[in-house]
Amino acid sequence: MPLWVKLLASQLDQSDIVKIVYVEQTLVQAVYKTGIRETYNFKIKRRKKKRPDNHYNVSPRSAAIRHEIPIFKEFRHDPLDDSSTYHWCINRNHFNESTLLERRIAFHHLLREILNTKPDPDWYPDEILEEDWKRILEYPSEKYMRNGALTCFPYGRSPHFHFRILEHFFNPGGNHLSRTLYQALRCVCHKKKLHINSSNVRKVARWYSRRRIISPLLYCALFKALKITGPVGDLHPGHGAKALACAIMGLPYYTVRDERFQRALDLGLSSLTRADFGWLEDQQVDLLISDDNFNSFQMPTGDILNQARKMLCYVPKDERRALAEQYNPSTILQLFNDSQDKMLRNPNYLFLW
Repeated sequence: MPLWVKLLASQLDQSDIVKIVYVEQTLVQAVYKTGIRETYNFKIKRRKKKRPDNHYNVSPRSAAIRHEIPIFKEFRHDPLDDSSTYHWCINRNHFNESTLLERRIAFHHLLREILNTKPDPDWYPDEILEEDWKRILEYPSEKYMRNGALTCFPYGRSPHFHFRILEHFFNPGGNHLSRTLYQALRCVCHKKKLHINSSNVRKVARWYSRRRIISPLLYCALFKALKITGPVGDLHPGHGAKALACAIMGLPYYTVRDERFQRALDLGLSSLTRADFGWLEDQQVDLLISDDNFNSFQMPTGDILNQARKMLCYVPKDERRALAEQYNPSTILQLFNDSQDKMLRNPNYLFLW
């Protein structure tokens, strides 16, 4: 067995992120404390099948571990602050210049910190939130409308000004599975110019978990298309996108009583947006929304229907024909909200009464 392989196994065994190391004739296996097992092949054979994602071919140069890449807390101004809710990150330039094994060890250090703080929300300083709020107010929501249809994929690069605000107040990624975060971190590390931090990991993780974080600018485009100028009622507050949209448009927003939204109010959502938020009880609203965060069709019933001048429901593409015949909507809007709909084909729908 080559000397550099013995050195690699020894260094992995001494790392505080590695649980156990196995050495075989052609490979070294490391079981990390994140629960992930990775295989490093030093005798490489040609294979017809592609190796799994957790298999790596190593050489003396790529397997060298000269130092550990530091993991640090972003936005931490006080060096004595030991808060667990700040964003953990890695310096991208340092990461790109390191060897394969140095990157793998740093990868698992960061993943462990994200997993340890996973249930807690990621807090942002006030200046970050105010900067993002100012940028979202200046962005034209018309880019979310194409040929009379609404789309989650606007012209050009999709802005993410809203994500840190929603992450701060609503914690949409607090319960991601460890495997989901692992896949998301792999994707972030693969992009050589993308910042490696917990915020970007959670931002990417929503595509693996199908947990939609909808841009409030999409709802702004919807309100403009429907010419809504009065209060908006919301039966599914979700992660706060409709609340932010109403704040951007200067519309009063009322929703059903919800623990997540109450927490956002306690954290100062109204102070940041200077908006009028309240609970939906017996108020008259211009538009009542029942979209289930673009997941399924849910028709409201009862006295609440008498409180709305207009009502909007989300309808999946497969149910459009049957529901149109059953409920006879006055207007049908096209909505492209799935990743496979980027080419503006096979839309979902919004029914308006």
